[in-house]
Amino acid sequence: MEQLFNDINLTKHLVLFDIQATSSLDIIQKMSNKMLENELVTKDFKSAIIEREKNFPTGLQLEKIGVAIPHTDAKFVIKQSICIAKLKSPINFKMMGDNKSDIPVKLIFMLAIKDPDKQLSFLRSLMAAFQNTEGIENIVSASSRSEIIKEFKQILL
Repeated sequence: MEQLFNDINLTKHLVLFDIQATSSLDIIQKMSNKMLENELVTKDFKSAIIEREKNFPTGLQLEKIGVAIPHTDAKFVIKQSICIAKLKSPINFKMMGDNKSDIPVKLIFMLAIKDPDKQLSFLRSLMAAFQNTEGIENIVSASSRSEIIKEFKQILL
């Protein structure tokens, strides 16, 4: 798992800290723009991730909070990356596998994975990490971008 994570770009520039968003579409656009600004994804990444989220929603209700993991095809990725958003106030995402139920989400992990095989492995590892309730709570209560990255790495390793 450590090798998988080491191949993924995650810097302070890719953490949106205590950001306000009006909807899942709004935060997906903000996160996609951040990845595009950093030349990590193609110009078509944003529309592709929005379209995929409409058809295959990624909201998940964990034990204490909701999270979302929007992602799209590898062909829209220039450099493997992850963008994390910690929201000031929860916004609704549609529930994964449901498309009808809303999940109030506080954390979003936007994936840009270049290798489709690694995307599946990373998603599996992320789902396993989400079982670490204390680690997720530490990310939610983090007081800086650096602390979010540190706590995120700890739940993955």
